[in-house]
Amino acid sequence: MKKTVLVLVVLLIFGSLNWNQPESKKRKNSFTCLLTKIEVKEVNFIVTAYYSPLKNQKEYVMDSYEEEIIFQGEGKQAADGTKPYWGMLAADWSRYPPKTKIFVPGYTDKICGQKSPIAFSVVHDTGGRIKENHLDVWMGKGDKGRERAQRWGVKILKCQVVAKISQQKLTIKY
Repeated sequence: MKKTVLVLVVLLIFGSLNWNQPESKKRKNSFTCLLTKIEVKEVNFIVTAYYSPLKNQKEYVMDSYEEEIIFQGEGKQAADGTKPYWGMLAADWSRYPPKTKIFVPGYTDKICGQKSPIAFSVVHDTGGRIKENHLDVWMGKGDKGRERAQRWGVKILKCQVVAKISQQKLTIKY
């Protein structure tokens, strides 16, 4: 099922009015904005969580830091070279290549602190256990990241995958 979300982004705010100048010297005022149309496709995903382990953590999911980096990876950069950040996803690149934007309910809008219902997470990572419609959401570093990842657990969620973005400039003269 495809849905369309329209977003209005203001590029230029009202120009100065120049009230005291003669009509011939007054600047023409206009308001310009960018109309963005985002088409999304709803997809059911299994969503798990991962984190970046640090040496000398209080606790690991596995028994040691060395075992943890075998399981989780070192967490210094994603598979596409991006440094980990809130909103980063791991996905199966054969279905969702790098830079694919996906809205993950309960992650994009709450955990990442992004309030907008149209804030999307971005695919930058992949992994050996990430196949088909399985996403892995990045939860941070060290013990706090591990705790968030463990609290997240395994969820089945209906997510919105961006299918197409188109933009049109709109200028209103007044």
